[in-house]
Amino acid sequence: MNQHIRLNLREAGCPFCRTHPNRNALFRLRYSETLRPSPEVEDFEGWVEECIQCGIYIINPRYDETEFEKIYNHLSRKGKGSTTVKSLAGHPLRFAMVGWHSPNSLRRIAARLIGKVLDPVLHIPITSVPMRGKNVLDVGCGDGFHLRCYGKLGCALYGTEIHSGYIPFLEKGPETIRYWVEEFSKIDWEKETGWGTFDLILFQSVFYRLNNPREALDLSWRLLKPGGAILRIEPFFPNIDAAKFMTRFNFPQGYCYISNIEQYCNKLSEIIPGAQFSWDIIYGRSRKMATGKELTLWTAALDIIERLSKNMIGSEPWYIRLEIKKPK
Repeated sequence: MNQHIRLNLREAGCPFCRTHPNRNALFRLRYSETLRPSPEVEDFEGWVEECIQCGIYIINPRYDETEFEKIYNHLSRKGKGSTTVKSLAGHPLRFAMVGWHSPNSLRRIAARLIGKVLDPVLHIPITSVPMRGKNVLDVGCGDGFHLRCYGKLGCALYGTEIHSGYIPFLEKGPETIRYWVEEFSKIDWEKETGWGTFDLILFQSVFYRLNNPREALDLSWRLLKPGGAILRIEPFFPNIDAAKFMTRFNFPQGYCYISNIEQYCNKLSEIIPGAQFSWDIIYGRSRKMATGKELTLWTAALDIIERLSKNMIGSEPWYIRLEIKKPK
């Protein structure tokens, strides 16, 4: 497995500021001690490190994202990933996403209320960009569910996905999705769509897992139209406890996580001058995430109730929704 381990950051530098100093090693990780170890992935150790300049936590070293995702997707298709929650959540998620941009004020209010209540479970991709008739690119689009929600608003739909197993899902349905089965940063976008094409580029629980986050950010900015936005929904680590919880679940899938949002946006403003930033925090991190044999209908229900109640009172930061907008 050694050929799939990323370069040690003490040699490669921070993935954003690309500097070597100003990093603290926070705690050690071991894949076999996480909640979802797989016998198909060789056990290895890593560290969670903090880049003080960028306000992010970094996994060092970590498994190559593309290689790990192949295994992860393979396990999901074998039945170890559940589609029950997604099937149950599909209707309220679609209502919240489409209703958010509804011209009907009552439906818009209802959609935003549902979105607020269910955010800890659904992580709803809502944006300030008016979405009717726009061009949307979903990076890591999976089966295309979020894209089809935007399709209800008359949007032109584009997606990238590294798993070929999702092709049948992307090709069925009334909406046409133009997709690429390739890593986002390896596509020749100038040839495929041209620069300044998209009104919204969505990274739904994806950006923190990319091999080259800085390259993906630069590329996304070039693909945006003036007035468009990059929308990222991902785990948020404002403290060590949150970092230990999420890395115990995601290691070695994640790569870099936001820990200080103000500091992080200050660094982004140096990388992409003129960008406008807005964010909101999704609360509701549970005490323990049940998986495997622990995951039953009862434990899943308790976990959801705990997350929903914590989000209503603003307790335990869980995810963050970050919008990076391009000036008109």
